[in-house]
Amino acid sequence: MRKLTFLRKGFFCLFLFLQISNFSKAQTTLVAGDIAFSGYISTAVGTESFSFVLLKAITSNTVINFTDNGWLNTNVFRAGEQTVTWTSSAAMAAGSEITISGPSAGAATATLTGGGATGVCTGTMPSLSTSGDQVLAYQGTVATPTFISAIHMNVYAVAIGDPTNTDAATWDNTNSNTSNGSALPTGLTTGTNAIWIGTFGVSTSEKDNAKFLCGALDLSTIALARTALNNPVNWATEDAGPTLTLPSGCNFVGIFSAAPTINTNPSNSSICEGTNTSFSITSTGATSHQWQVDNGGGFVNVTNNATYSGATTTTLNITAAPVSLNGYLYRCVATNGSGPTNSTAATLTVTPLPVNPTLLAKTPNTATVADGTPVSATVNAGSGGTGCTDDYRYTTNGGASYLPYTPGSNISTTGVAAGSGSVTIEGRRAACASLCQGSYTVIANWVVTPLPPGATTLNAGDIAFSGYTSTTAGDDFSFVLLRNIGTGTVINFTDNGWLSTNVFRGW
Repeated sequence: MRKLTFLRKGFFCLFLFLQISNFSKAQTTLVAGDIAFSGYISTAVGTESFSFVLLKAITSNTVINFTDNGWLNTNVFRAGEQTVTWTSSAAMAAGSEITISGPSAGAATATLTGGGATGVCTGTMPSLSTSGDQVLAYQGTVATPTFISAIHMNVYAVAIGDPTNTDAATWDNTNSNTSNGSALPTGLTTGTNAIWIGTFGVSTSEKDNAKFLCGALDLSTIALARTALNNPVNWATEDAGPTLTLPSGCNFVGIFSAAPTINTNPSNSSICEGTNTSFSITSTGATSHQWQVDNGGGFVNVTNNATYSGATTTTLNITAAPVSLNGYLYRCVATNGSGPTNSTAATLTVTPLPVNPTLLAKTPNTATVADGTPVSATVNAGSGGTGCTDDYRYTTNGGASYLPYTPGSNISTTGVAAGSGSVTIEGRRAACASLCQGSYTVIANWVVTPLPPGATTLNAGDIAFSGYTSTTAGDDFSFVLLRNIGTGTVINFTDNGWLSTNVFRGW
């Protein structure tokens, strides 16, 4: 028969003091799934106990808090019950199993399976109710906990008058504010990094004691062990007793395959803007790789795009690197079933290219010129870079060869029309101390058109007068050809007027 217990389990002020003092100690920061429970005993006379397995290696002074205060669906702890704080006294390997036991609401002790330095327990041992309870494991403070794992041994069932049914997704949810109940802690998922021993709607599935049975289970990787430990199918349960004893009796240490080893770390890379580079590692024992980048806000996964390729291989390629990547850090995470291993970080240095010179004016300011017409260009000087100078060249044969060019000087186009048919002036910012210099870019270009092969018949508007002088010393005038003419072209000039009868005067 269900019985609810509402015990006042104090020492809350002492607990807060211990959390504040432990917070400053050097420790391994754990996340959800870095430990898993392996046992829970609530019926032993005068003694409560639970056990857990480290699924991540930890350093000395690592702190984990264990409490039977439920987690309310308002995302705060229910107060009034106990918390024991365990602090490791030595570095411990993944696979270490620790049992914490002690009298209800009394002093607790920790025991390492196989013997050895285990650590110190402070606070008070949770008083585990035989009417359903839980143990929640977390780091941090009561106000801002980071939950690592949890075991829930409570089963509410509407069939016997409870207001809700306990379920795997939310646990006791709205009925969590009792000394037996708890909502599923924030950040945990039942079956993944937490376990509920019970069956939906079946009150008799609530048990007093439970113990993980490894049997013939494959626990060769941390991932497999985590999945097995959080599956209630792999647990023995009982009421009364206890006939079950802790620890689990499973040998976790040494059966996990090792996490990957990074054999060669990526090297720093210094490149010019717009060029390519890559970062590479070698590893042993990895089943997957993931490159990460830190641009000042912490490492995040790289995804393949126009800039990055090979994000999930041992070599990350960077194509046409923009200067915005300057100072970014890159590392590779090698992973297998026993967890990830990070390479060291490498720095990418991207030196910006100087600004190339640009066109100020071109002469003639036309797209085409006649063969034999000289062409020239003036420029806006380039800028940027250390020790750089502006460099100019031109080609009259389509880039087959180049000659140096001095801005403002004329380039002959005679005979060009018969060849490439164009003149191109190019410039760049070069000879920089960083060796990062611009590529040649086009400053000015003309298409050179050939002259007619023979005498040319002209039409109105094919020439235009540009000057006229009449003095006692003599008369002269000038004109401009507005189209190309060939050899033998004849133009007549007269000062005879044109009469309204459409004939010249004086003829």
